[in-house]
Amino acid sequence: MTVTKLFAILLVVILPIVQTSVVMQCYTCAGYIPKLPVNDTTNNPYCVSESFKASEVPKLHSKSGYCVAETVRAEGIGELTVRYGDQGVGLRDDYVYTSSYVCKGNLCNDKPTSSAGTPLLLLPLLMIPVVLSRLLA
Repeated sequence: MTVTKLFAILLVVILPIVQTSVVMQCYTCAGYIPKLPVNDTTNNPYCVSESFKASEVPKLHSKSGYCVAETVRAEGIGELTVRYGDQGVGLRDDYVYTSSYVCKGNLCNDKPTSSAGTPLLLLPLLMIPVVLSRLLA
């Protein structure tokens, strides 16, 4: 067996082990409602997209490596930003989700929720050029 083949086999065996041992973190917070007391996790003024400050927001491990950032709205509360990984922040049932994104990577949920990808309802529109080019070909 050549050294190149042996090296390739070692990479195939070792790389998944190294990947699973890497611990990912997500920013975990909700905020901000000015009339409530400030709390690092549940009412953090630095969690909001417009004033996000990574050094002021708690981080928790994410076993899956996926992180989420959402803008939610609830009656009587208004709009707030929620960021989390595997462990949510105690979301309420009456939240209406206005924008969100899911990302995979260490501390990847630091971007504004307005930077979310294409809304799901618009995805079929992206297929129109493909269908037209097939029909006209």
